[in-house]
Amino acid sequence: MAALDAELSQVVNQYEQSKKSIKEEKEEFKKNYIQKAYSIDKTIQEGINGGITSYRLFRIKELIGVEEIHLIDKQGEIVYSSEEKVIGKNLNDVKDYQVFEKLFKGESDQDIVQFHKKSIDTDEERILFGIKSSIDGISMLGIEVNQKSLDSVTKDYSVDSIISKIPTIEEETIFAVDRRTGEICGITQNNNQKLVFKEGESAAELVKRLESFQSNISIKINGKLRHLKIQVVDNYIFGIYIDSHQVYKGTPKEIGILIVSLLFVGFLIYHIVILAVRKFVLDDLKEIDNKIQSLLVGEYNIQFESKYPTEFQELSTVLNRWKWSYEHKSERMSRMIRNIDINIAVFECLVNVNLVFFSDNFPKLLNISEKEMRLLSNPARFEQYLDKLLSNMDKNGTIKIGDCYIEIKVFKEEGQVYGIVVDKTKDVLEMKQIENRLAITEQKIYQDRMSGVYNREGLEVLVDKALQEWKDGVLLIFDIDNFKAINDNEGHPKGDEVIIKFASFLKKNYTNTEIIGRMGGDEFAVYIKGMVSKELIQRQCGILLKEFREEFEEYVQKYHISASIGISYVDDNTSTYERLYHNADMALYVAKNRGKNDYCIYDKGMEEIK
Repeated sequence: MAALDAELSQVVNQYEQSKKSIKEEKEEFKKNYIQKAYSIDKTIQEGINGGITSYRLFRIKELIGVEEIHLIDKQGEIVYSSEEKVIGKNLNDVKDYQVFEKLFKGESDQDIVQFHKKSIDTDEERILFGIKSSIDGISMLGIEVNQKSLDSVTKDYSVDSIISKIPTIEEETIFAVDRRTGEICGITQNNNQKLVFKEGESAAELVKRLESFQSNISIKINGKLRHLKIQVVDNYIFGIYIDSHQVYKGTPKEIGILIVSLLFVGFLIYHIVILAVRKFVLDDLKEIDNKIQSLLVGEYNIQFESKYPTEFQELSTVLNRWKWSYEHKSERMSRMIRNIDINIAVFECLVNVNLVFFSDNFPKLLNISEKEMRLLSNPARFEQYLDKLLSNMDKNGTIKIGDCYIEIKVFKEEGQVYGIVVDKTKDVLEMKQIENRLAITEQKIYQDRMSGVYNREGLEVLVDKALQEWKDGVLLIFDIDNFKAINDNEGHPKGDEVIIKFASFLKKNYTNTEIIGRMGGDEFAVYIKGMVSKELIQRQCGILLKEFREEFEEYVQKYHISASIGISYVDDNTSTYERLYHNADMALYVAKNRGKNDYCIYDKGMEEIK
């Protein structure tokens, strides 16, 4: 029964750990979709000149990966939506959305998230996000996200997932029951999938019955007598039961105790009753003891037998059966695992008897050669190997071995080390694909479609990030002087060609470590990370202006275009993007007023000069 207590405690410990993991995943999920909501708001704000339509909102929601987008005014009315049929609805009339009242009325700037709620127009379970909108006439932007998106992130930490991955023998079952509904929310897969104490018993009666069990008991479950252990945690009742006859089968350790007990009884009988057969009994006892010691160090080619026709012949038969069971333990482990999942392996290290058991797929999952496995047959080396593996575990709980990612759960008790190995390669690669798709989507959001460089928002986000990582840096703002003359005389398509050519000109003169962005129209910006001397910046700007005149000679001659550059350095008073841009813009203003085709580095006196 102590083994049942230990196994149930391990299940409960895994559940407690999963609660922390689910909380962390939910926070990351919430943060990710709030950021997406702000990206949607920015995208709509920048493209508002083209008008807001349900079709445009539908395209944006498909790109970002949300279920619905709603734009709400101060009265709580849905003014625009990716789902046309909800336009005109008022959030005050929708129960799950009433919590957003302060946000759309402008009485709060706090982002609001509602988990496990219903969609505005269907009964589908959704997660609702609301943010303050920057769009004129719109007070709040709301998005709906399918509940399955969160479930897919947290599914590996659910009670069902925890319990379904636990390998058990056919006679042993681990389960969890929801105290609120009385439903079985998790049960080991290789067992009977029902839990019946009494036919016709209701869910409420089942919960009441389970909660009444205070200690280990024997009771009929599914028509058979079982040993049962219960533990109540939060809204769940965790339990483990095993067929009663299994309790008395015994483990090798228990059989060892039984043998010692038999030997002791035999010894008493020897002194009290059968002195006449002293020689026969002692010879058999000595032979059995020697063979038991040989078996415990891994010698399986022995046979228990009695030299004399005494009661020890029956004992030899029992010991031979035990030896066979002990010898084929790894084979049984492998059969069970193959029937559960080929991507799971198990192991057991018995220090006290100097033996290591593992399923036959264990070496393959961990990429261990046959020679290495022979070395790991020593329990001390096996423990060292496990500790080394665990030290390489990443923040997600996985270990990279070659091209594979594995997860190891190790349990240590006095004289025993055992655990499970799970191949998580498929899950990890799928998550990496998702992250790559999100990165591509984010890149599209932050990219200026015409020039191919970052747009204004992308530049701001990346410069803010660089300011957190680097103490030094410099921002350069470029403006094409007299650019309007090209549009007026040759049309906007020709002007667009010049914009694209100027973006290529900047990319040619700066490396991938610099951040290049288009602020709009003919204005561009470049942010250089790290310390750059003013002498070097001045020399580079002189070269750039000269190369610009050569590159755009046709337009220089026809329309007298040139380039002006405003420059601002990061310092103690200029450590935010807004301040940096303001100062560079001020320097650009001075450069243009000095006759254009010039550059200027910001200093404090420029505010008064302007």
